[in-house]
Amino acid sequence: QTKRLWTADWAEASVRHGETTLQAAQHHSEGQAMSTASYYQAEKLASQGIKLARDQDSRSYEMAWRAEVRESLRDELGNQNNRFNIIMLCDTVCLGCVFTLVADGSPPVGTPAYVINAYVFCLGVSIMLFSISLWGSIFAPR
Repeated sequence: QTKRLWTADWAEASVRHGETTLQAAQHHSEGQAMSTASYYQAEKLASQGIKLARDQDSRSYEMAWRAEVRESLRDELGNQNNRFNIIMLCDTVCLGCVFTLVADGSPPVGTPAYVINAYVFCLGVSIMLFSISLWGSIFAPR
């Protein structure tokens, strides 16, 4: 009878050991399946993150490039506007000088006629050229 009890205990322990081993194998396979699934999910998320980062980088580069182009155009237009304003100021001063010569510039008595004609012609040409330059600096760039 002792032998029977020992055999029964051994058989029961052997069954329990088999069940425990089977449960451990099931837990291991479930854990491996979960870790494989999470690995593939992490790999998929990482590739999406890399793609998103590349897209954001290219968009950021394009926006920075457009901002630089816009800023350089703004600077160029500002410089051109300043240049036209300076030209307009110089033309106005020179035109004022020409009108002062017309109003106050009288040749000395006894000046030959051809000198007076050349003087009046040069004053007329200077008024015409400075007026055209002033008109060009006001209306042409706008």
